[in-house]
Amino acid sequence: MTAVAAAAGALIVGGAGLVSPRVVAGLPRPRDLLAGEPGPDYSRLARARGLGPVAAGVGAAVGALLGWRLGLSGAAPYWHLAAVGLVLVYVDIRVHRLPDALVLPSLGVAPLLVGGLSIGGGDLWSLVRALAGMAAAWAAFGLLHTVQPSGLGLGDVKLAAWTGLVTAWLSWAALVVGLLAAVGLGGVVAVGVLAGGGSRRTAVPFGPMLLAGAVIAGAAAGPVADWWLGH
Repeated sequence: MTAVAAAAGALIVGGAGLVSPRVVAGLPRPRDLLAGEPGPDYSRLARARGLGPVAAGVGAAVGALLGWRLGLSGAAPYWHLAAVGLVLVYVDIRVHRLPDALVLPSLGVAPLLVGGLSIGGGDLWSLVRALAGMAAAWAAFGLLHTVQPSGLGLGDVKLAAWTGLVTAWLSWAALVVGLLAAVGLGGVVAVGVLAGGGSRRTAVPFGPMLLAGAVIAGAAAGPVADWWLGH
């Protein structure tokens, strides 16, 4: 079953990566652009050379890893996150945006997916934990956005809620690992920017860090949970 889950993950997330240029090209113009301010040209971003194959390769590797570590049902919410996350990472790196057209529908689908798996598996506590993790991540990152809106956008707050949901669904330990990994990766990138001649005002996209942290938490969920329970 592990091999089947890994293969399924590679096909699902890798396939999503292959069509990512079409998804990027179909993103609607942001509202501030409609108001007359300059905004990203998603159709131009979609024409980047090699975007589809690179996203497919990364997606296949991530999907296979998650399937291998979590199994078919355990990886399903993560495959959803990773499939959408491929586009979010690319767009956030290029134009520092996490489009609501992708994030908001996912915030509706993800709890339903997690809820169905929890109820079907007879584990209602995992659903309660997931929703609590979602709320905690939303509140924590919402506070950070309030304190320093220039450093953390509302898109990051929404994405943090989504990653909080799927990681807490696995365990409290996975939630903590996911968030700490995201913050740690963000710090490493920020130091790299400063070392490369940037300033503290240089914008650093945080969406990729949140998604990478969630993947790390998912891949390490079993060992981390064992360690957590052992202490």
